[in-house]
This record gives sequence, C-alpha cells and structure tokens, in this order.
Amino acid sequence: MPRQKLKWYDDQAKVGRRLRAAREAAGFSQRDLATTNCSAAYISRIEKGDRVPSLPLMRELASRLGVSEDYLAYGAQQGSATSGLAM
Repeated sequence: MPRQKLKWYDDQAKVGRRLRAAREAAGFSQRDLATTNCSAAYISRIEKGDRVPSLPLMRELASRLGVSEDYLAYGAQQGSATSGLAM
C-alpha cells in the first residue's frame, strides 16, 4: 500500500483565498510577493487554488506578509509565525 501524503493545510482553494487576502491587506502585488524561489505566476496559481506551496515556501510567504503559517494553512492565527506546523 503506498504511503499517503500528510496534508498540512485544510483546503487548497481556501489556502489560495487566504494568501490573496493577506497579500492584498499587506499592499503587495503578486509581483511584489514573488521571489527567486517563487514567481508571480506561481503565486497566481496558488491563489486560484491550482497549487499549494511547499511548507518552506508557505513559511516564507507568511513571514513576508506578516501573518502566521497557521493562518495561511488553516485560517486561524495561533500564536507566532512559527507555531503549529512541523516539517
């Protein structure tokens, strides 16, 4: 039996909506949020619910946007930006 991947987020589409809301609240465009590890096109795909960022990328985006990883992954601010999610 193949191993199942553990999901560290609640719903792919909800992650995208929360990322977009946090990005807009921070006053960033998709291009502003893009990094050498993540293009504006990839951010667009995340926001559309087509992709879910890797855990390290989720941490980086959360940090840059001033929200917690828990907020992006589950919709709840639970402490600091490093709480909750483990590798």
